[in-house]
Amino acid sequence: SHRAYGVLRKVEPMARALRELGAEAMISGVRGAQTKHRAGLKRITLNSAQKHYRIHPLLHWTQEDVENYLAKHNLPYHPLKR
Repeated sequence: SHRAYGVLRKVEPMARALRELGAEAMISGVRGAQTKHRAGLKRITLNSAQKHYRIHPLLHWTQEDVENYLAKHNLPYHPLKR
């Protein structure tokens, strides 16, 4: 299933890496406009199960904000975004 794939290929490896590195926080590039779930996130959350903070600095960015930032800093788009 799609959920099992996500756990196997994304969730578990990230949890293991954070655990092995002893990370106290991780930074994520999610934006609230991407999904309903993400729209309900806070900028900083505590993942009590995995014992680390998740920081979402781009959470309130719009697509226009992203495009302006890429243009201002002469950064390429991700190839899958095109």
